[in-house]
Amino acid sequence: APQSANASGPEHDIFIQQTKLKNTLREWMGEEAVTHSEAG
Repeated sequence: APQSANASGPEHDIFIQQTKLKNTLREWMGEEAVTHSEAG
C-alpha cells in the first residue's frame, strides 16, 4: 500500500491526488504550483 509522509495523512480523494501530482510535476519543471488561492 502507498505510504504517506508523517506530516500529512493519506489522501483518498482522487481529484486532490491529481492536483497534488500536477503541482509536484510543475515544481520539478521549475514552474509555480497552481493553488487557486487568488480566485474568488
